[in-house]
Amino acid sequence: MSLLAATTGLTTGLLGKIALSAWAAAIGVTVAFSAAIYCADRAGTYRRVGRRGPALAFSGAGVAAGVACLGLIAVALITITTK
Repeated sequence: MSLLAATTGLTTGLLGKIALSAWAAAIGVTVAFSAAIYCADRAGTYRRVGRRGPALAFSGAGVAAGVACLGLIAVALITITTK
């Protein structure tokens, strides 16, 4: 184990940064996806009761949250494959 750490430059600080980054990315994707689902549900509810303004606002927010979720995943995949 120490030979691997000596040759690759792995340190406790680096491993801590990697763990913290992975945790933050997981929370970010989870929150973005949850927001997309919540907004889609609210938009459907408002659409059914005939409130077009809030339905449109929630639809836009849901699309933005979905795009953010996909963007976070794309950035993560690009980062993983280039390093």
